[in-house]
Amino acid sequence: MNMTLKWRPAKVSIAGCTLDGIDARSESKSLVIEAIGTGLAYFYCDGSEFIDGRGRTSVTHMASGYRLSPWFFSSKDARKLIEKLTPFADWKQDGENLAQIDGLKMKIDSAIRELNVKSDNIGVRAGSRCERTTRGVS
Repeated sequence: MNMTLKWRPAKVSIAGCTLDGIDARSESKSLVIEAIGTGLAYFYCDGSEFIDGRGRTSVTHMASGYRLSPWFFSSKDARKLIEKLTPFADWKQDGENLAQIDGLKMKIDSAIRELNVKSDNIGVRAGSRCERTTRGVS
């Protein structure tokens, strides 16, 4: 799959925590990067948010704020996942409508497995901003 998506800093609320893209000139300084027109974005939490001191990224559905992926150690992996997820649904619709799509959760899980990259769902410091982003699609 070789999609050409365009990216820009964005703002998204995730589990009651609003995250903002900070600087369009440098992805490494941005907290949220949107895949323009898809309804999907990835966000970055720096190493201070995690017990092991390593920063991580995760993919989110912008309309609902649901985190769709585990924590990746590379924004490149988050972008690859967004490319895989884009054809599965109209991600610009609300989370309740997405929840009604048969097999969507299985497709998301399969796309994550196909990436075959190191990721985790643990290690977030208690009380950190990124701890509040742990809800996901059921």
